[in-house]
Amino acid sequence: TPMMIVPKRISLIACSSVLVLLTVLQTRLVSVTGHRDKITFDFGWKHRNGLTQWSQPDDQPPINPDPGIYPNEASLGYDTSDWQDISLPHDGLIASSASSKACQTGCSGKSFIPRHVLWYRKTFTIPKEWGGSNTGSSSSSPSAVWLDFDGSFRNTTIWINGILSANHVCGYTPFRLRLDNITNVKFGSPTEVTVFVDPDNGDDGGRDHASGWWYEGGGLYRHVWLLRTSLVHIQQDSLFAYSNVTFAKDGSLTKGTVHTHVSVANQVLSSAGKNICISFNVTDPDGSLVASTKPQRVGIRADGVVTVTDSMDVSSPQLWSTKSPSLYKISTTVCDCNGNVYDSMSTSHGFRDLRYDSNHGFFLNQEHFKVRGFCDHDNFAVVGM
Repeated sequence: TPMMIVPKRISLIACSSVLVLLTVLQTRLVSVTGHRDKITFDFGWKHRNGLTQWSQPDDQPPINPDPGIYPNEASLGYDTSDWQDISLPHDGLIASSASSKACQTGCSGKSFIPRHVLWYRKTFTIPKEWGGSNTGSSSSSPSAVWLDFDGSFRNTTIWINGILSANHVCGYTPFRLRLDNITNVKFGSPTEVTVFVDPDNGDDGGRDHASGWWYEGGGLYRHVWLLRTSLVHIQQDSLFAYSNVTFAKDGSLTKGTVHTHVSVANQVLSSAGKNICISFNVTDPDGSLVASTKPQRVGIRADGVVTVTDSMDVSSPQLWSTKSPSLYKISTTVCDCNGNVYDSMSTSHGFRDLRYDSNHGFFLNQEHFKVRGFCDHDNFAVVGM
């Protein structure tokens, strides 16, 4: 049964002096700002290992496995009745039995767990209204929709409704797949996503190249999200802020200056371009507004990207430290210059002063601080990702 994502309207946000009603979602909703919805995609998955059928305990994983462009497992309506029901994050290797026959040299950090290839499938329905409508008294603009994968180990291939759509080879970096510009994705109709993961860590993807000395696990081992934005939206990971703090001669803190950066994309392909207004603000740990910028009016062409930077002064900010980790919120809003919100986003920020001295070491907020750290690899053999 496909997962239906049903929106409901409950929240307000201000852009300039205009209140804009936001579309938010039910309990699966994680965060909403502007016209941006981020929904967990962790549930309702089916899973199987083995290239064409379930692997047996002593089967050796195939060398350089190739599912092909049109594998049966990715076809519409494929029968997954003998697949497992799982939720993410998921390690597709840890449940396998250790085998000295399948792993004669140890495999996976000497865990003797074979690195079999992994399949995942899920059926869901994107709300029809996300595609835009103009019927009766209600209207909505088309949306940009992505699947955001926080991480998959390792070589990952994705099919949408049976069509090969994406590949990502690194097991430690996030990646995304845009859905609304795939021609066989229909808003309001079931969509099938199929994911194939080869968890081998070899340089050429082959078992003969072995894997890491630690246990890497395999499969969709991090969260997956369904993200919806306006076609005019803040680009992924583009909101960035850093700050400088200023001290008086007596050592007292006078101000912190926040420097902000954001990139906005216009994917309204039929548009000849438009003007947008981008602004930033800072709220303190109690949620009170302490600084803001005037909206910057910039032009952006169709299928173009524009980057805006700005700065704000915050008087006597609370400093971040390990004993008092005070965090401010840096927010940006993108409007059409008439007060209608396209998108908005926020990120946490801590004001702090860092200094290294060759004779005396590291100083945090003008006080000597002993740095203690460790090397954070994935967990060692057979204890999971």
